[in-house]
Amino acid sequence: MRPTFGASTKEVLDRLGLASPKTLFRRRTDYIDTRREAVTRFLEPNIHFRRKSPDTTQLVWDLESTVRAWNTATAITGKEGK
Repeated sequence: MRPTFGASTKEVLDRLGLASPKTLFRRRTDYIDTRREAVTRFLEPNIHFRRKSPDTTQLVWDLESTVRAWNTATAITGKEGK
């Protein structure tokens, strides 16, 4: 199934019930954060999200695949990581 990138970060946060985009971004496999303990990273570029354009840091998300990955990962770990 081909990704459908159209959801904003805010839309994804609202659907997942998250307050901070950092909670979501720390789960990206391409996100580097040396200030925190290791967290499970499972959101893949070009599968769950991509840059809106090559010249911006703004992301667009495939809402359904991101929610599905989040639900699967939190079911495995037993916590939502909020």
